[in-house]
Amino acid sequence: MIKKIAMLVCHNLYESKRHFTQKLGEAFERKNVQILQLQWPFGPVPPSILKQIRAWGPDLTCSFNQPAPLDNGLFFWDELGIPHWTILLDPVIYDLGYLKSPYSILSSVDRNDCRYMHALQFERSFFFPHAIDKALIGSASDQKEFDVVFPGTCYNPDQLRNTWIKQQPEHVSKALDNAVEMVLGEKCTTSIQAVRRALLDSGISPKEVDFVELLYYVDYYTRGIDRIKLIQSIREASVHVYGAKWKNDGEDVQDWSFYLGSQKNVTIHPPVSFEEMLEIIKRSRILLNSMPFFKDGSHERVLLGLACGALPMTTRSQYLFEQFEEGKEMLFYDPLKWDSVEGTIQFWLDNEAERSALVAAGQKKVAMEHTWDKRVEQALPFLEEWVN
Repeated sequence: MIKKIAMLVCHNLYESKRHFTQKLGEAFERKNVQILQLQWPFGPVPPSILKQIRAWGPDLTCSFNQPAPLDNGLFFWDELGIPHWTILLDPVIYDLGYLKSPYSILSSVDRNDCRYMHALQFERSFFFPHAIDKALIGSASDQKEFDVVFPGTCYNPDQLRNTWIKQQPEHVSKALDNAVEMVLGEKCTTSIQAVRRALLDSGISPKEVDFVELLYYVDYYTRGIDRIKLIQSIREASVHVYGAKWKNDGEDVQDWSFYLGSQKNVTIHPPVSFEEMLEIIKRSRILLNSMPFFKDGSHERVLLGLACGALPMTTRSQYLFEQFEEGKEMLFYDPLKWDSVEGTIQFWLDNEAERSALVAAGQKKVAMEHTWDKRVEQALPFLEEWVN
């Protein structure tokens, strides 16, 4: 039985992972698991933190962050000889090195990534979707200041595509364009599947190229273009956008004003912290969520929206589609069909009583199935099998 978990967290954009760590830790404590939370600014886990872990003697360490290897190339849990649970919030393809450690346990917020890890014969993995703090349920403000809100980073798809055109042979570049169309146009096709199929269709073996680099281009291009087109499709309703600009290998890219600055119904705000964003969501009617990278997974924004009184409109995901009834508990849209978004949003803005009823219905589902307490119940059987 797991009695003690050391939870580690360092800085990330908007400080969302500090919030997740705090709330997951509280849920574990309600299950009588002792929690030690340890923080550091950035980089590998410092020796002072390792010393505290050794002295406390946990059964397990865990983190939402993906800590960098130590100076000797090992992960800190290899040096400690203690199992570590990495709670992935991004596609696993970027973190395959973790699968090599005999002390690694990984969870993913997307069931496709779990299937991928199992296909690689990595069995210490399980599905662990996003969740919310149950205290947020029913916390909506009576004053709805914002009709539509989008919180998220501005990725620069133009720069990404220009980069791969310059760096890749023409036939590879065309394959990447085809992969983008697959990701955006096919409901169940992941970025990994799309890039692999596009390469093979072009007569290119995935072993002949840097597959992860090509996947990175397609993944971040589709992220960037989907959120831009989603917001641009809304021409009448007032939209408030909060988010930083992205940095690619230290190179600054365009911010939201480059893509949306001429759109009169869009107000661009500086980025805010996760906690500040919660207060904005509570005062919002509709919350936009773009996640073409998770075809069978979750995102915290849709759960936070319902808990805090905002109606989510999100990229369709098989998992979310199973969990929430379309048009009765949540709204979905499909990339490449952005033209349909405006009419749907305007309908729900014009019908406040119906919008509130839909949010209330979705909120009940969140309260039953998507709290951190529920996630702890789901995770403990897996963790106890692999830790003891």
